[in-house]
Amino acid sequence: MPDLDDVLDENKDNRDNFDDRGFVLNDNISLDELNNLEPSFFPNMIKFVVDKDTNRVAIGMKIHKTAEIFFGSNHGNLYGGNIFKDGHIVYESTLNINKNLENWKEKHKHSLFKKNAPFPDNPRIIVDKDIQDIINATLFDWVDLRR
Repeated sequence: MPDLDDVLDENKDNRDNFDDRGFVLNDNISLDELNNLEPSFFPNMIKFVVDKDTNRVAIGMKIHKTAEIFFGSNHGNLYGGNIFKDGHIVYESTLNINKNLENWKEKHKHSLFKKNAPFPDNPRIIVDKDIQDIINATLFDWVDLRR
């Protein structure tokens, strides 16, 4: 696996502009390389955004929504989350709210009483395993979380 400088050099513009917007991966990156990214906006995690339609991943942004710079503003294809230093993933982002709502409506469209099917406590977090699998299919093509 290439070192972090090689990964960033794949797209010099990304490296030169690596600020609070993060950058799109152009090569695979390991967990150790993620943990050593600079600047680091959070002491225990790094944010990522997956574009499921283009199978691309942006990392290192301060706010997930800034990945729209790279992928456009079509929220239907963007999923956000956080990778923690130990490789644990939490699928939490404001980008996920609409998809969680759509998923909930689809699963409960035949329910007569919506109150029997409560909306998730935190709609920013994707808990549906099928959606997590969609995210992981792209994320793991680019990011190796093994130690």
